[in-house]
Parts: sequence; C-alpha cells; structure tokens
Amino acid sequence: MKIVIIEDEPKTASNLENTLKSIDKDFQILEIIDSVETGLQYFEESGYPDLVFSDIQIADGLSFEIFQKYSPTCPVIFCTAFDHYALQAFKTNGIDYLLKPFNETDVKKALEKYHKLKESSISNTTLHKLFDQLLRQKKQSILINYREKIIPVNITDIPFFYSINHQTIIYFEGKEQSINYSLDELEIELDKRQYFRANRQFIINRSFIKEVEHYFARKLLLKLTVICPENIVISKAKSTEFLKWLGE
Repeated sequence: MKIVIIEDEPKTASNLENTLKSIDKDFQILEIIDSVETGLQYFEESGYPDLVFSDIQIADGLSFEIFQKYSPTCPVIFCTAFDHYALQAFKTNGIDYLLKPFNETDVKKALEKYHKLKESSISNTTLHKLFDQLLRQKKQSILINYREKIIPVNITDIPFFYSINHQTIIYFEGKEQSINYSLDELEIELDKRQYFRANRQFIINRSFIKEVEHYFARKLLLKLTVICPENIVISKAKSTEFLKWLGE
C-alpha cells in the first residue's frame, strides 16, 4: 500500500512512518509533507496514493487547504489534537483520526477502518461526497481560559472575532479573551452562511448585525448590536459580496 504522511513535526512523522512499517513491511511511504505549499505541489504533480495520514495544523496553515484545492481520491486518516467537535464527522464517515499522542494499537485500528472501506468497494465519487461532508462540518464551540477554568463557549454566542497585535480576541462576559486561532483558521472552520470575513481584523456573526451604512469611497460601515473595539468597515471590493451574503 502506498501512503503519504502530512506532518510538520519531524519526530511525530518519523514515529508514524516507523509504526506503519512495523505493522506491514510492504507499506511504501511515498512522501512526508510538512507544509500546505509542499502538499499542493506534491498532489498536483503526483496525485493521491492509496491512503493519506494527515495532521490538520501544519507549518503554514491547515491541511484542509490542500484537500479543498485537490479533492482526495483516497481515504484520509487525521492525526491531530485539533478539535474533537469537527473530527467527530470523520468517524461517522468511516474516515478515522488518531488523537496525539497515538500508539501502534491506534494506528492498527485506523488501518482496519481503511480496509473495511476498501473492501466495501466504495467508489471515488462516493469518497468525494464523504469528504465534502467532512469539510462542511463546522466548529461548534471555542475553548477559553477563564478564571483558572477552561470553558467551552458556543460559537453562535460570539458576535465577532477580532484580531489585533497577532492575537484573536472574543468578548466573554463583557471581557476580552484571547483564543488560539487566527482569523485565517477560523475563516475555514466557521459556517460561511453565518459568518463573514469583513476585513483583516474582523469576522462577524450575522445574528448580531444591526444595520449597514454607506461609508465614504463606496465602502460600508457595519453596526452591530454590541459594542465593538473599532469601526467595522467593508471595502468597496467586498461590499457586493457582503450584501449578497447578507441578503441570503
């Protein structure tokens, strides 16, 4: 079986490669990919193998970006501690994940799921549909550290995500709380029907939009039902897209 590993931690990648070879010496590890850029180039030139083991958060972004560009023609087993809410769909669709740190038993169980999928003679078209469902699974909550506690906050209760000084901020119980996600990561994870990337600093929640005003130079000024740290301005270039989204 031909396998590609997407993992930017050399030790983890090496451990996984050694584990796979110890399970079956005939496994061929074709490539170890450590970035989105490298992954895009590799799959464009070489296509997909029989199976991919993939981390989600890698050096320059999320591995989802690779799969969105080049739809997978093989199952993907994720190896990550990323987010159990999003990953729940992987198990439902017969594509498993390994929660770090994982061991040989975990890898064997994931491979058993792969073999069951293969034995069912599932078509590539069906795989595409399953993976599309996977990618549509959206984040349901955010974990924050609050008064020495870890609290899950429902995504729909967050009016906006705000980026400043390389930190992403939400407001919880009237106070600023930083979270371990960039706006770029959130833009991929959030439901695009509910959330809109207004500009480089804001992602906004549709439910908290109060009104929209025309601004100078054909821009738009957004008013929310909550107080914002600064004006939310939508550029002329994005205004048509925003109004279309708002009217859906």
